[in-house]
Amino acid sequence: MSMTKAQNAFYHFCAGLARVVLPVLHPPKVEGNSKLPEGPFVFCANHVCVWDCIIMAYLALPRRAGFMAKAELFEKQPLRWIVQSFQAFPVKRGTADMSAVKNALACLKEGRIFIIFPEGTRNRDWQGELLPFNKGTGFIALMSKVPVVPVFFADVHGFKLFRKVRMLVGDPIDFADLHSGPLNAEKTAAATERIRQEMIKLTKNAQV
Repeated sequence: MSMTKAQNAFYHFCAGLARVVLPVLHPPKVEGNSKLPEGPFVFCANHVCVWDCIIMAYLALPRRAGFMAKAELFEKQPLRWIVQSFQAFPVKRGTADMSAVKNALACLKEGRIFIIFPEGTRNRDWQGELLPFNKGTGFIALMSKVPVVPVFFADVHGFKLFRKVRMLVGDPIDFADLHSGPLNAEKTAAATERIRQEMIKLTKNAQV
């Protein structure tokens, strides 16, 4: 996704600010960050609040990550300009938005990190289980042929100021056994379920 010089400058300003402010407001406590691959990968996490996307982008620094954001954020300026500055692109929730999928694949093809929240929305009332996953997560994983790194935010009821945010990072998930032959709905569902099961393991490790 191309950006103007002004948007690029704004991004770098915010990235520098995040390096200073985030460790104070919401210091990440990361377990397993040594598992992050060198090349492009999909960063896949549960969605707790607006801060989780910012924290994941912060962990990706100095690499620039792309992510989907609900289409409503792109309807009016200056919010659209700001969101686009962070390499976000719109997704129409509740639909098979192929435009958003193409943008995600383009992000990974450029060698960057793509952040996705497979639940599709914030899990506002944690009942001990993840919400159902969108199958687009598995589709992107299989189409891009890059590893998926599962992440679980253990503070499922929201983040508190000046308190550490505990994150569990799982092992990169490989889908080599699903790459042979044509891609179909069965393989997409299998990839999505594999991601879900790995994230469920993280919830058990977090003991929430």
